[in-house]
Amino acid sequence: MRKGILLICSFIIGSFAIAQCDPGFTYSISGGTVTFQADDTAPTTYHHWQFGEGWSFGSGQTTSHTYQSSGQFAVTHSIYDSLNNCSDSLTQMITINLPPTCNANFTLVRDSFHTNIYHVSSTSTATGGTITNYTWHLNDSLISTSHSFSLTLDPGVDTLCLSITTSSGCTSSTCQSITTPASGGCQWQAALNVSNQGPGQYQFHGQPSIQWGTYHWSFGDGTSSTLQNPSHTFSTEGNFLVVLTVTDSIYGCTDSASILLNVTLPPDTNCSAAFDWTASTTNPNHITFTPVGNQSISFVVWMITSTTNNYIDSLSDLSPTVVLPDSGTFEVCLYLQTTSGCTAWWCDTVTVAGIDTSSARIGIIPSYPNPASGDNVSLAIQLEQSAGVQMNVYSSNGVIVLSKLFPGMPGRNVFTLPVGSLHRGQYFVDIIINGSRKRSTFLKL
Repeated sequence: MRKGILLICSFIIGSFAIAQCDPGFTYSISGGTVTFQADDTAPTTYHHWQFGEGWSFGSGQTTSHTYQSSGQFAVTHSIYDSLNNCSDSLTQMITINLPPTCNANFTLVRDSFHTNIYHVSSTSTATGGTITNYTWHLNDSLISTSHSFSLTLDPGVDTLCLSITTSSGCTSSTCQSITTPASGGCQWQAALNVSNQGPGQYQFHGQPSIQWGTYHWSFGDGTSSTLQNPSHTFSTEGNFLVVLTVTDSIYGCTDSASILLNVTLPPDTNCSAAFDWTASTTNPNHITFTPVGNQSISFVVWMITSTTNNYIDSLSDLSPTVVLPDSGTFEVCLYLQTTSGCTAWWCDTVTVAGIDTSSARIGIIPSYPNPASGDNVSLAIQLEQSAGVQMNVYSSNGVIVLSKLFPGMPGRNVFTLPVGSLHRGQYFVDIIINGSRKRSTFLKL
């Protein structure tokens, strides 16, 4: 009878065993692109990837990343299983070996006063070596081996070619056709038309149509086109100054037209994630995290990891208070979902000093006015001695949009960042003072 009871108890205990998370993953390399595949394919598992190259992150069971340079990179896969309430992470080192590359290119600028004189300069690039040789040919005749020079041409059509060689043995060539006018002028004006094709999607039309004309569009978001009638999709909201420049390559005259385009996007494609945190004054390792977003937040997942003391934790409280080990640097990642269904990630580091120390955190510096609706955002920083203060402003997707170096003096300093050209959204300020870091955030309206 006792044996039967023991077998039944063993069966019941085994049926309630908690499943363990498996952060293992495999990967395949093709050139500089690496594809990662998680071992855990459960639909209830959240996956977060750190590729070890700058601000590069990914999500999902399968993801990929293209590395821009050769070297060894630490790739970390962190998972959270919401059904089994477990989390774990794994770091593997991968080695990337990119072949040396080179790309010949050059600019050709007509002199402002002499239509038959051109200023030529190489804009060639190379990786894995330096450019050691420039060879310029005009209509198959060698004319220069310099990086830059000036060129005088007779009226007509000529072909200028550049060939480069690098220290690693890479070679590349490119050619441009040059039409030098004899005389004449332009009797036209540039014009543009635009039509909306969907959320953030626009079709542009440039005028006039010129047989020997060139067209250059600047869309105001850092991108451009040389088509006469391009289409373009804006990824963020805001006011964008679109400029069309038309050039008659025969007569050398140019005219421009522009339009200020107001771009709006649906709320489910325009959310951002960030967080702030504070440490208890009596227990510096008691940290309270607060999510920050530009939409109403409906669901969050926090993942906290440390490679120095094997600490890992995950929470789903909106604003949790966490007791961290008494020292170390922790990576904190926030995954949030808004009431509109938009999802976003944000990761940052938190440094906790010993419990007996007076400071346990990287300082959070308030910015004002916040939200910012004008051209400037200011931060007040107290310094004990003169120091350079480097401020790097990041957009919500981790791209540096503004970088400033300020001279700091002992005492209270007020530094002002020019943010008038930034688009609407959440921005994060990384402040570096003599090797130490502070943080700030602001919302641009």
